[in-house]
Parts: sequence; C-alpha cells; structure tokens
Amino acid sequence: MELSSLSMLLGVPPSTMARTLRRAEEALSKDLENYSPALIS
Repeated sequence: MELSSLSMLLGVPPSTMARTLRRAEEALSKDLENYSPALIS
C-alpha cells in the first residue's frame, strides 16, 4: 500500500505517516537485531 493511500485511509497527513512508519521500522530493526530466527543467512 502506498504512503498516500495509507495516510488517506487513516486520516493523517502524509508527513506524519512517513515519520511514524520510519520510527516503527527503526524500532522493529532494533528489536530484531539479536533475535536469531530473524537473521538472514
């Protein structure tokens, strides 16, 4: 789903949606950093 469609669906400005998704991606990456089932071999 594109950013513009997602922001329209949820009723938030695109900049807010982009910032929120970026922070969520960073948090998920940090949490999965040492989680062995998530490692790509």
